[in-house]
Amino acid sequence: MTNERIKRRQLVIASHPGLSLTKQCEILDVSWTHMHYKPRSESARNEQLVKSIYRYFLLYPYYGVERIVDYLNKDLGYRENEKRIRRWYKIMHLKTIYPKPITTKRDVAT
Repeated sequence: MTNERIKRRQLVIASHPGLSLTKQCEILDVSWTHMHYKPRSESARNEQLVKSIYRYFLLYPYYGVERIVDYLNKDLGYRENEKRIRRWYKIMHLKTIYPKPITTKRDVAT
């Protein structure tokens, strides 16, 4: 979003006595839907889940999604599936550490 657009959005006054919100948005060329958008915050349960995942991941960065799911479900009493935890891994930018295949070494036997 450009600075000019941000400035125009700040010019809109919700309780203006002479102009409706829709008319102000039309004049300033600002999307009316942006004026009503309020991002939702995460639920307390999700925040607790994310903290648990992150805390365990810091201890065991080589554990994948499947092991994290086992830990959450068996040890902490959550009832989460792999699909959801995989999505949280992606959102949190977590990547499991594991040995990668070495494909550039020559075969010594030849």
